Amino acid sequence: MLIDKFKTNLGKSSRGGETLYDHTMDCVKVAHKVLTDSRLVPADYPRHKRDQLLFSMFIHDVGKLDQNFQAMLQHAATHANLNGFKGKKVKHEASTLDFENLVRDTQEEVMEHSYSVLGYRFSSPVNFDDALAFAVSHHGLFYLSFEMRNGQEVHRIRREWTLFN
Repeated sequence: MLIDKFKTNLGKSSRGGETLYDHTMDCVKVAHKVLTDSRLVPADYPRHKRDQLLFSMFIHDVGKLDQNFQAMLQHAATHANLNGFKGKKVKHEASTLDFENLVRDTQEEVMEHSYSVLGYRFSSPVNFDDALAFAVSHHGLFYLSFEMRNGQEVHRIRREWTLFN
């Protein structure tokens, strides 16, 4: 389900539009290469941290599935920029939590796909809070806040640190 959505939506506007899947897999392949090169990462680097980074890298741009962001990418892909774009301009990181359930529901799909493409077998479930925080913060504009609302912990995407957050 997630992989199909990545294959049918844009991830970049360059070169007339690159799918979100192609962009994601390019990033995942780089992370995998770094993590499996003993000159870059020690052989005893914890497996659960490797798993966490690869899964987080796979979902890092899930917010790009936002319809407003897709409209921006489609416009930029055909016009080479956003000049004249009339739609809502958004940052994809701010839409990450809109797809939280999709990411949670497709963890096994992502892990199986990583094995079929990279030969990488995950050893354990990942920490979803860490994966979402990675996706929200990977450009340094936002952070993931864990806040109590009516006695329940909720995730919120924040841009600035304040006394209230």
